[in-house]
Amino acid sequence: MNVNSQSSNHGIIWILEDDEQMRRIFQTLLSPYNCIFFKTLKEFSFEWSKATNRPTLLLADLSLPDGSFLKWMEENQNFHQNVTCCIVISGQQDIGPMRASLDLGAFDYIVKPFVPAEVQIKVERILNNLQLPLILDPTTHSVSFNATSTTLTSKQFQILSMLHASYPVGITREDIQTSVWQNTKVNQKNLTVHLSLLRTKLKDVGLNINHQKSTYVLEPL
Repeated sequence: MNVNSQSSNHGIIWILEDDEQMRRIFQTLLSPYNCIFFKTLKEFSFEWSKATNRPTLLLADLSLPDGSFLKWMEENQNFHQNVTCCIVISGQQDIGPMRASLDLGAFDYIVKPFVPAEVQIKVERILNNLQLPLILDPTTHSVSFNATSTTLTSKQFQILSMLHASYPVGITREDIQTSVWQNTKVNQKNLTVHLSLLRTKLKDVGLNINHQKSTYVLEPL
């Protein structure tokens, strides 16, 4: 597994691909995004089973050294409920694997060798469409959504900015504390109060902060 540590406002892309040359192509094409690479189905399956933050976008080859991603999809038929979008990128050109991949929840099927710009544009469009259309004003600390607005405190605005940047994957409580309060020790109840008051204000504009285990996710009501 290889992690591209560059930050991204679009969540996380998981890439299941064993070919080194293809991996380098993806690294170049998707360099602005936070990408995690997997070489084997076993490695991917292990991370999938224990991950609290599943990927926003999954790019997967069908034929891996230790198995078939198509078979994995058959065995995990609800997988698409835990990933915003999956694109299969494979050298298999037969209609059977294409139809089966789409029937099992893949959003698209791209045949290798592909035109690099095609993948780049599709990824950009998918991820850009995932952004919540918020208007954040750092001068007034106001947020507008669906033609309604509310004003936040400085800390609330910082937290909301982080939630918006991490949408739709979400952000952990620890990351919020580290970013907003940095080296200052903060009582757990302090952050809870800030989140509770922020949640109340956001309801006025049609937004909610959903708490999923240790992750906070911004979402429309």
